[in-house]
Amino acid sequence: MGLLDHWAAREGVDLAAVRRRMRLVGITSRTRNSPNTWRWYQRLAWAAAFPRSALRGVSVSYWFWTDLGDYQKKVARTNPPLAWGSEAAATPPRDRDHLEALRFAHALHERARERDERERFAAALAVQPEMRHAWLRRLVLELRRG
Repeated sequence: MGLLDHWAAREGVDLAAVRRRMRLVGITSRTRNSPNTWRWYQRLAWAAAFPRSALRGVSVSYWFWTDLGDYQKKVARTNPPLAWGSEAAATPPRDRDHLEALRFAHALHERARERDERERFAAALAVQPEMRHAWLRRLVLELRRG
């Protein structure tokens, strides 16, 4: 978020307006849920600058998290803070593993555009207990409309 602050100041962009338009999703490993469960954004000082509605958490099972994070090929290079601003960070990777990951991402995107696939996904969502929430009902309707 410090980089965002710096960029907005340098470009003369209204940082508050940028923050109002941003949405941040944190993916965490699933644990037991309760009203006292720690949320990723609760102890981060920079998160306080965003409206609570802009911060979401998605908890996933450990096996899914490790598959995504540790084993699945990525479309982008690892981007630790030391690499920010480097020449390599400004150009997309084109090695075999990254191209394979891009092909997979493209195929997944194309499949999600198919009406039958969206309907199967909407049907799977519609039986979840979270359907009590208006946002999920809207999503299911949007998926079914295509």
